[in-house]
Amino acid sequence: MGVHNIICVLLAIVVSITSLPLRTQIETVTELSDSLKVIHLEETINNKPDDNKSKLHSDLQHEENHNISDEILVSRNLQRNNIRPGMTIFSNEITLTPDLNAGTFTGVAEIDVRLSSDTSEDEVVFSFDGLNVDSILQSVGGGTTYEQPAGFDTEDGLLTIFTGRNSVRFNFIINYSGSLDSWGNGLYRGNYGTDTYLAMNLHPTNARRVFPCFDDITVPANTFSLNVAGLNYQNMASNTAVQSVEDGVTKFTPMINSFPYLWGLVAHNMNAVSIQFQNVIFYVRQGVMNQDALSSSAINSFFSTLTEWTKKPYEEIFNGQEERLHILAVPDVDRDWYALSTISIWEPYVLMELGSPASQRKTGLMKLAQALARRWFGYVLMPESWNSQWVISGLGTTAAFEAFRIFQTDPSGADVTLLDADAIFLSDIIQESLYMDGYPTINPILTSEEDFEEDWVRSHVNGPLRFKAPAIIRMLQLTMSTTTDYIQQSAAQMLSTNSLEIVSSSAFYSALEGAYGQEPNRLIGDIADFLSPWIENSHYPMVRVTIDRTIISLSQVRFSFAAVSDIAYPIPITYTTSINPNFDNLRPELIMENSHQIINPGLSTEEGEEDWIIFNIQGQGYYRVNYPTEMWEVFAQVLADPERRAAIHPLNRATLIDDALNLARGGHIGYEVAMPIVLGMELETEYVVWKAFVRNMEFLKRFLLALVEEDEDLDPDIYLRMIRRTVVGLEQELTFTPELNVNEPAMTSLVRGLVMDHACRSNYDPCIAAAVDWFRDPNDNTIVNPNIPADLRPAVYCTSVMIGGEEERELLFNRLSLITNGYERLVILESLACSQDTGFILTYLQETLGDTYFVEERSRIFKAVVQSSRQNLATALQFISINTNNIRQAYGGSDKLEDIIAVLAGNIPDEDLTRNFVEWVNNRNNELDDSILSAERARDRVIQDNIWRMTNLQDLYEWIDENDAPTLMISMFLISVSLFIALFNH
Repeated sequence: MGVHNIICVLLAIVVSITSLPLRTQIETVTELSDSLKVIHLEETINNKPDDNKSKLHSDLQHEENHNISDEILVSRNLQRNNIRPGMTIFSNEITLTPDLNAGTFTGVAEIDVRLSSDTSEDEVVFSFDGLNVDSILQSVGGGTTYEQPAGFDTEDGLLTIFTGRNSVRFNFIINYSGSLDSWGNGLYRGNYGTDTYLAMNLHPTNARRVFPCFDDITVPANTFSLNVAGLNYQNMASNTAVQSVEDGVTKFTPMINSFPYLWGLVAHNMNAVSIQFQNVIFYVRQGVMNQDALSSSAINSFFSTLTEWTKKPYEEIFNGQEERLHILAVPDVDRDWYALSTISIWEPYVLMELGSPASQRKTGLMKLAQALARRWFGYVLMPESWNSQWVISGLGTTAAFEAFRIFQTDPSGADVTLLDADAIFLSDIIQESLYMDGYPTINPILTSEEDFEEDWVRSHVNGPLRFKAPAIIRMLQLTMSTTTDYIQQSAAQMLSTNSLEIVSSSAFYSALEGAYGQEPNRLIGDIADFLSPWIENSHYPMVRVTIDRTIISLSQVRFSFAAVSDIAYPIPITYTTSINPNFDNLRPELIMENSHQIINPGLSTEEGEEDWIIFNIQGQGYYRVNYPTEMWEVFAQVLADPERRAAIHPLNRATLIDDALNLARGGHIGYEVAMPIVLGMELETEYVVWKAFVRNMEFLKRFLLALVEEDEDLDPDIYLRMIRRTVVGLEQELTFTPELNVNEPAMTSLVRGLVMDHACRSNYDPCIAAAVDWFRDPNDNTIVNPNIPADLRPAVYCTSVMIGGEEERELLFNRLSLITNGYERLVILESLACSQDTGFILTYLQETLGDTYFVEERSRIFKAVVQSSRQNLATALQFISINTNNIRQAYGGSDKLEDIIAVLAGNIPDEDLTRNFVEWVNNRNNELDDSILSAERARDRVIQDNIWRMTNLQDLYEWIDENDAPTLMISMFLISVSLFIALFNH
């Protein structure tokens, strides 16, 4: 039976079992999927790593290395060798000569290799990918006489040298060449206007694309040297100070015991701008003016905070470093940067005009803080293996958020332009991680086995651990103490004692135990035992609450959107009640291992009282809470009451929304229980609550819209009725037409922009009328209004394109040619994807394969097309299925291809597109190549979502249909007012 027929049979069987209860149905489909090898919803239970596994340290730093015998160095490095057993690189000197006009470079690698005696007859092997070898000379036994080797082979990402000799030491001179891509990886050529820049970014596995090496994280070179020839730029910097410049060759000071992937380089003609911090130089391209003030101020604040938080001054990281940090705002690529003294960061993150949108500041300031934090967490501390990356990412984001929080805090409370860091951490880190971690195909952030395959490393480093690791560390931080920051103390201790060394999970545990040992009110026994279930398993727990007025019983099950086996998590329990609410006490009352009872919790003993108890204060614990139906009903009543709802902290209102909708999606409660909680949104104006609403309702919306599109007997406005019911309160209080030149709170601007974008995309007429009214300049309707409030531009631009035509698109293209701000440029490009003209969308996608747009913009355009409508998603799916390899090349490599595949999978709304997506991934000629594993995970997510659709969608539709909006008359009034304003102004 062919693959396509198997899919059809599977879907037919799934349809036949829709009458089963949700859990039974998912289990049945899982069994079928396992047997057919089509989807893989099984849960991988990983074995706990050996607690006694020794921590591998880097060799002694700087000059101390020169006192260690060659035999000891070889012995130490052999332990870390996972590519060619018995081999270590003693020294590696690389000379690169780029030819920017030709888009190529040549390289010379002089490498001193040591072999163990039992492997001395084996071939010498290096990581080596996408490069061409011109010649190899070798010297045997450390001599200075070089001879041509027996031969070499370059296949499967490896350079294999057949030495023809039996020796424990070889020296090689390897002459090779390669291409300068524009992706932001490896050695690459950036482009902006008529100028270029040259940069080298090797993290995580791109060193092999620049020189022969062991660029897996386990094997450093004892001495690593970099030379660059033939460059003609005004500015050039790398990790270490310039040692000499002779005959056009710049030689940088060698690094001792260095991992190649940590080396960076930038050479450019950009302009330096003024910045307060003496060790930082901030560069922007010519033609960009007056957009650096906020970032300059942020960099100054972030560096001060990170220096204090880490107790490790940047300029003292190691002897011989380039002490200044060179930060480039680049327009073309968006990549993480782990090199010491160089950072290239995407312009839309860091160049902000006066009155920049709160949405840009929210993302950009945090991206900048994280980029700076990597100088410590990722460079000073390196993970022992990619499996230990969770420690580095978790600590780095934790430190970055502290820097962000301090920068956005005014002790006087007078500055309303500042952002609420606590709300952003909950919505953008904790709840985002909980959402992703619900899928059955997700991987743990610490696996039981090492894997050095490039696709696995890429998926792991760029995957859920970016969110889950800091979320888990935040929970640990509060569980240890709410008065002493033991995470900060542990990080500072590691940065001192393990500086420039590799660290493992066990090293982190040891540092935590050292700091936490004197805590008088210690809740956690063994820290490793506490953390292990959270990091070694995918998913997380759900706390089930059973309520008696005098006894609250708690138990736990493991949460996932599919059936999974249970494990016991140590869960920090915090709670408060309506009788004596206290949402500021984040210190856990207890740690629940399996179950627990709370005696006399503080609820009224009288029957009929609508008291409530809320667990997981401010949503800081990495778990969900499921209450009895009666308590959910109380929450629904309280949230619908203008006075009583204020007693519940906004972060917990957001948590109630997030938990209710995800519990319903996972089959733990019905939508008839969850949806009444949502109706309280008609009184809500807080950003963090609306963010939880929009994240979850976008999932429901796309299925509902597809459902009514397929069945003309259903109400096409079914989701619009939910918007009418929920958005009216915010619309009345904040309006979609804020006053200009009014210094309103940043979080108000943020929530208005978020809600307006969602409401307009849902065809809410008052929103559309306001957007149309904003779009054109009231003094010249042939141009786009330059005074649209910054946070409303995404909604206004997208809506105008969505309901308009070629004229509206032309106006935006005209504005695009006039602006120099990268963030508004991105907003315009993404808004053009809202067009419902299939011919334009197809042409627009085709243009992303050429040079019309910057590299990063191409994938952003594709994702915006996918998210704009079912019609455009279908076009994008067809486009990617016939242009897979072209997209990989144009968008920036396999990781960018995998990113857009994940977005595509997250928006599939119906059975037809599910079938098309699955058939594409399963097709042997799909050109997915090294992205196949990520694509298969995306396929499994699509099938999982399709199971939800068949199980829940009809019931959800019927509930909304039977609970129509009582505020409909108010909505109709607002529609009339908005239309009148629009007509009057035109």
